[in-house]
Amino acid sequence: MNEKELKEKFISYFGEEKWNEEEQLTKLLKFQIYVANYLGVDVIPVIVEDIVEDSRYYLKEAYIVISKKLINDEIEAAKCIAHEMRHHYQWYIIKNNIEHRFKDEWKKDLSKTININPNLVDDIVKYDSSLIELDAFAFQKYIIKEYYGLDNHHPIIEYDTIIDFYIEKYFYN
Repeated sequence: MNEKELKEKFISYFGEEKWNEEEQLTKLLKFQIYVANYLGVDVIPVIVEDIVEDSRYYLKEAYIVISKKLINDEIEAAKCIAHEMRHHYQWYIIKNNIEHRFKDEWKKDLSKTININPNLVDDIVKYDSSLIELDAFAFQKYIIKEYYGLDNHHPIIEYDTIIDFYIEKYFYN
């Protein structure tokens, strides 16, 4: 079966939207491999679903979900991959009991975040202020700059400033 026939058959089974999503994921794979190599973890599956958040990391199953609303924007989708791959790295450190300066704090944060309701503002604030989330946002910002040469910012200016301090302290040393 040639490439054209494969595409036609795929689209007949799953639709053109799914084909386009898979093409975007293929384009992002090089970036994901770069991130995985940087972090020293395995590449994990990434799928696209209709979710409220931008992305999610399923730690027990070890895969990432990116929102349908972002998949066609390469940089936004790459930010999601970077962010969730950092969570994958955090979990890898905890699960394998690897020495890391933040392992114990990440473990505490992770245990607190399991029951967070993403629809409650108080829960969102608690989660966003956790070290695991700050670390993931900082890594996301840092690695996008490293790979794409692009500056990206958290929408909350004060949080973005904290992220910058974190990057300066932990990623450039």
